[in-house]
This record gives sequence, structure tokens and C-alpha cells, in this order.
Amino acid sequence: MNAEEEEERKRGMKEEAEAVDASMGKVKHKVMVMSGKG
Repeated sequence: MNAEEEEERKRGMKEEAEAVDASMGKVKHKVMVMSGKG
């Protein structure tokens, strides 16, 4: 694997992690609203 492929893989993982963070944030917000804290 060359350096370029490595960069591409890292970038993909970072974007995936950010997407997971975003959806987790939405779920947490929903739970807070449902329990009357939002």
C-alpha cells in the first residue's frame, strides 16, 4: 500500500467517524427531548 492509498483510507475512516458522531448526537438529542430535558 502506498502513501496515497493510506491517506485515502484515513480520510474515509475520519468521515465515517464524523457521520457516526453526527447520528449519535441526533439520537442523544431525541432522548433528551423525550425525557423532557431538551
